[in-house]
Amino acid sequence: MASVIRDIVIAVSADRVWGAIRDLEGLHRLVPGLVATTTIEPASEATGPAIRVVTFTSGLILRERIVDVDDKARRIAVTATGGRIAHHNSWMQVLAESETTSRVTWGCDFLPDLLTDTVRGIAERVLAEMKVNLESGG
Repeated sequence: MASVIRDIVIAVSADRVWGAIRDLEGLHRLVPGLVATTTIEPASEATGPAIRVVTFTSGLILRERIVDVDDKARRIAVTATGGRIAHHNSWMQVLAESETTSRVTWGCDFLPDLLTDTVRGIAERVLAEMKVNLESGG
């Protein structure tokens, strides 16, 4: 199983960054150059936890089962299906570096291993776009 962990420092408070990431249905507003739409299928007894359906600007559709949203730790964890990924667990966490700066870390474990460069590139692009968007007031 492959793993990718990337982080970035954003010149925005941790509470504000977490608010943007915590908006589960707003991923397309957080990284508009990568994500076209985001919808939520509510949790139910039949289906289990909520599912976030992410449609990327490339046309790829990813279904992320929301595993945990921890407001105290400012951490979200998901599993996903779709595309070429056979297994995908990821998490994103926001830590305060100062009152006006935060660090966002994204970790992902996935199969097949041959997608490592692709997943690493996506992680770096998402974090970079998130930084630009949030620092510009988005």
